[in-house]
Amino acid sequence: MGQPGSVASQAPESLVGPEVAAVLDLLPAGVTVWDRELRCDFANAFALRESGRERLAEVRGSHVSALVPEQVWQSIRPFLEAALAGAERQYARTVEDAAGQVRQVQVSCSPFVVDGEVTGVLQHVIDITARIDAEALLRHRAEARAVERERRRVADVTTDIVTRQLFGATLKLSGALSQGATSDSGPLWEVMGDIDRAIAELRDLIAEAAAEGG
Repeated sequence: MGQPGSVASQAPESLVGPEVAAVLDLLPAGVTVWDRELRCDFANAFALRESGRERLAEVRGSHVSALVPEQVWQSIRPFLEAALAGAERQYARTVEDAAGQVRQVQVSCSPFVVDGEVTGVLQHVIDITARIDAEALLRHRAEARAVERERRRVADVTTDIVTRQLFGATLKLSGALSQGATSDSGPLWEVMGDIDRAIAELRDLIAEAAAEGG
């Protein structure tokens, strides 16, 4: 491979013919072709706009490392070199376009084959921000529905404890007292036990709700 960051002194014949280039310029996605030395051979109109450039001449012949920050170059280098070796690779990353907008993109690096020989890398970049946002919204809605279902369950159980167990125990206690039950009478202690159990269940529900709420 040539020296990263430099521009070829004499641009060889392009790997992408004019007819193919015209078609690729119409795609609503970024398409870049890198040669065997990972120098830019072609970039379609979409890819140029995303990088803040207007003409192919501004990037043609430049090594990848001269067109992206060093950190980005090191992170994508294994995928490009794998494609040069004949293996297709895909990855997703967060990018900031020329307008400063942050987006999520899916990148495919495929061997660019001519007459059965790998002559470079075809890089295809599509914007998946809308899909990522939609998936996040669906997850948020699913989580909200789960929380609402749990709230309803806790409310139902709490209502049952208050209306059935505590209210029933109160009636028993009122009846026992009206009959002049003493503190050591069996019915009174039974009622107190019912109340204690109901309170314990309420405490468990409160602790469970607190734990789920973080």
